[in-house]
Formats: sequence, structure tokens, C-alpha cells
Amino acid sequence: MEYDSAGTVLCQYIIPTVTNTVISVFFAMMCGYAFAKGKFMFKNFWFIFMLAVMMIPFESRMIPLYIQYKNWGMLDTYKPLIFGS
Repeated sequence: MEYDSAGTVLCQYIIPTVTNTVISVFFAMMCGYAFAKGKFMFKNFWFIFMLAVMMIPFESRMIPLYIQYKNWGMLDTYKPLIFGS
């Protein structure tokens, strides 16, 4: 059995994690700024809708996400790890 080096294994975890974190923080900042400073129709509705979606447990979305990733041919790739759920 052949083992990968520690650097290779570390990069396989670090790259998707950092990329996902940067993308998530970027969109969270944009969304927060829009709700804090923006004036648009149905602002309260969209805010409550966003909070309601965040309250849905991941376990209830896991199987539909798996089916979606399977249909899109994204299984065994880094794309679902980077773009998240």
C-alpha cells in the first residue's frame, strides 16, 4: 500500500476549505450590507425568508443534494466541497 505525503493530504483539505470559507464570507458580507443599507421592496419578507432557509437542518437537505450532485456529474470532485450546499 502506498501512502501520500503529508503535504499532499494537507493540500487536499486546505484548498477546498479555504476556498469555501472565502466564498461564503464574501456572499454573507454582500447580503448583510444589502439588508443593512439597502432600501428595496419586501426587504422584511426576504430577510425572514433567508432566516427561515438557514433554520432548515442540513440533514433534511443532504439526500436531495446528493441526487443533484449525482445528476450533474459532480460526485468524486472538489466542486461540491468548494461551492457547498
